[in-house]
Amino acid sequence: MRPFVVGERRNAGDVGSPGRRRAGLRVSFGTALAAVAVVLGGAVAGCGSVSNGLPKNDAGAGGSAGSGAGGATGTGGEHGPGGASGTGGTPGTGGAPTSTDAGADAADAPREGGAGCTGVQASCAAIHACDATMPSGNYMIAPDGPTDAAPVLVFCDMAIAGGGWTVIYLADNINLNSTAIPYTVASQRLRDNSTQALIAFRNLNLNMVGSDWATFDLPAAWRASNPLTATPPQDLTVSASVNGGLPALAQLRYGIANFAALCDDAWITTSNYGRVCLQGTKAALYSGFTTPSGTTDYCALSTDVYSTRPCSDMIRFSIAVR
Repeated sequence: MRPFVVGERRNAGDVGSPGRRRAGLRVSFGTALAAVAVVLGGAVAGCGSVSNGLPKNDAGAGGSAGSGAGGATGTGGEHGPGGASGTGGTPGTGGAPTSTDAGADAADAPREGGAGCTGVQASCAAIHACDATMPSGNYMIAPDGPTDAAPVLVFCDMAIAGGGWTVIYLADNINLNSTAIPYTVASQRLRDNSTQALIAFRNLNLNMVGSDWATFDLPAAWRASNPLTATPPQDLTVSASVNGGLPALAQLRYGIANFAALCDDAWITTSNYGRVCLQGTKAALYSGFTTPSGTTDYCALSTDVYSTRPCSDMIRFSIAVR
């Protein structure tokens, strides 16, 4: 199965041991009892309970009030004075309240958005803008905004030409034979909000790695429909960067019509065959997609004869936008 359409990502306080005091060697029995009462009467400061390392929002226990024991009766004498009253324990403090997560953070962020994003993004460019470390792969996007009821699964190319490319078309087989080929990702808003195009061959067996690629400004006609369906065929001069080279002017040629053998050759509008290429460059030349002739479409270079290299799972034509 091809990988495309298709891009998922608490403390216990130490309780100090109470200090110990060494008792005097000579104390009265009444005084000793009073001291015991003081110790027993003192409360241990309460603390919130913990569960699974997370403080609960409960109240600490209050200390119980101690009461001094009466003095012992003297032998043959008057009653000894009553022992001192024990002091009440310090009221316990409540446990720390558990906070409620009010929004997405690094732990909550969806795989689609990345650590710097909140929720599903509108495009691969938006994902890349808020987290440039996200790798190429399949992501969910919501082209119509955060309230989009139908997010779509797309492939994001985060490697070529700075990354942030949303693949909107990938040939779904190696012998299309059609003059009505839609975009794989149908969102009009995604195309309307994009300014650049990327054509490339992609290796379905190697995570959609791109090759023989070129970037240029997104033609207005490509926003409306897939260039593979253009009729009459079009020739458009663009400033293109090929395989990362400096931008240079080249003729972008695309449509359903026939041609002799090369990207340079004139269109033959009396029959269909199909061609997309960038004249005079090493960018992708994709052809044969409108006709059943042969067993495959062709995925050659724009400087080569069209039939030099058949398409395969290692070489599929694609269009991406940013």
